[in-house]
Amino acid sequence: MTPKAAKLAIMFADVSGSTQLYEKLGDKHAQRLISAVLRAISGIIRNHEGKIIKTIGDEVMCIFTGVEKAVNTATQVHRKFHDPSATYEFLPLQMRIGIHYGPALIEQGDVYGDTVNMAARMAAQAKARQTVLTEDTLKMLPRDLRGSCRMLDRIIVKGKKELTSIYEVLWQSEDATCLAPKTRVRQTGSTRNLQVTYQDQNLTLNRSCHTLVLGRSKDCDMPVDEELASRYHVRLEMRRDKFFIIDQSTNGTHVRSNGQLSYLHREEGLLSDSGEISMGRPFSDNPPALVRFSGKRGA
Repeated sequence: MTPKAAKLAIMFADVSGSTQLYEKLGDKHAQRLISAVLRAISGIIRNHEGKIIKTIGDEVMCIFTGVEKAVNTATQVHRKFHDPSATYEFLPLQMRIGIHYGPALIEQGDVYGDTVNMAARMAAQAKARQTVLTEDTLKMLPRDLRGSCRMLDRIIVKGKKELTSIYEVLWQSEDATCLAPKTRVRQTGSTRNLQVTYQDQNLTLNRSCHTLVLGRSKDCDMPVDEELASRYHVRLEMRRDKFFIIDQSTNGTHVRSNGQLSYLHREEGLLSDSGEISMGRPFSDNPPALVRFSGKRGA
């Protein structure tokens, strides 16, 4: 039988920390728990018009005709296991999900091809409670869903010559971690500016320029000479008169503000009025490549 070719969204979802679960509960109880999880995930997949291809241990592989259905399914899966009002026996468990869209071959109920391999690698990149997809997959989403994604990193994928940009789907409001909870922004008629400086570079983040990318690459808005920094390490954004820092790096970002030290790794935080940023290197190492920021109101 000749394999059937089709463009599909491939999704892998697996239970994070299942090895520790077996160690803690024992094989019999842990297997019963994993089976309950996989049944719950399978129901969500079918409700979103997905097709389950196979389960491999603590992982489900499934396909969708479109990326939007796959992303909505992934979000529903995360929410299922994150609902604080639920009383499921398996509530403490968390999922890691990877999605990729592209051509695949269907034969005898299984799916093959580079798209499948890429989706599996996206799942391997994901952390607990995270959905990761490629930039090509992101482009297939409607605008509102694209706006709910943020860049994580540019990585080398086995078998690929060029760097691959990967993105995270934001599905909960807690994705914004507050770095300085005592700082409150009053809503007034004035506007805010954030001055960002590194060596002789000085940029301003405001409503006219609401996004800045910092990192080791010369293509960044503010290139930073730090060997532990990723090429596109961190993004600064202005949203509704507030400033956010979004880490999309390999080694994470250290922030010092109002005497407080914070660490971000593939997550975001709310910036206070002034402070310093160190890419990949803790402040205890006296990093030479510090980015300073200072906020003020304008007329």
